[in-house]
Amino acid sequence: MSVSQCSQQSYSADVSAVLIVGQRRIPLAKIGPGEIYFQTPQSLDECSGRIELIVDGKSRFWNVNLPHGAVPYDLSASTERV
Repeated sequence: MSVSQCSQQSYSADVSAVLIVGQRRIPLAKIGPGEIYFQTPQSLDECSGRIELIVDGKSRFWNVNLPHGAVPYDLSASTERV
């Protein structure tokens, strides 16, 4: 199979993620086990929220706690799955 044939068959999914806290939808840069990374700095008290992962228009949700909240000088926050 040639390189041009491989590139014609490749596919890249459209992926995005947000943290939902109350009425706020906070865009995420990435998600890891026990940690999330914000696209922009956030300030959050200890709270519960919901992560929405959207892949090719299909959403998947799960509930999380942010036991330490988030501080605006750090783009990451610890999470615990509920």
